[in-house]
Amino acid sequence: MNFRVVGLRQLSSGGNGDLFIGQRSDTGEYVVVKFLREWRLQHAREGFEREIRLLGRGVAGLVPLLGWDMRAEPPSTLCHTSKAEH
Repeated sequence: MNFRVVGLRQLSSGGNGDLFIGQRSDTGEYVVVKFLREWRLQHAREGFEREIRLLGRGVAGLVPLLGWDMRAEPPSTLCHTSKAEH
């Protein structure tokens, strides 16, 4: 990714991660960043990778995936958001 996400603020927590909303530094578009909470646990990382593969397929009805970083601590995904969420 050739941009940063700025102005992060927590949106919600649940399941295996914490959701934050912020804006792309290049376009100003609002995005949701999900950070894997239990990132040190191998089974949690494997589940997060499965989620990334599913979102990456572009399945109708699922939020579009913009990017991910499994090497970060904690790992994260970046997705589009609707205007209603910000």
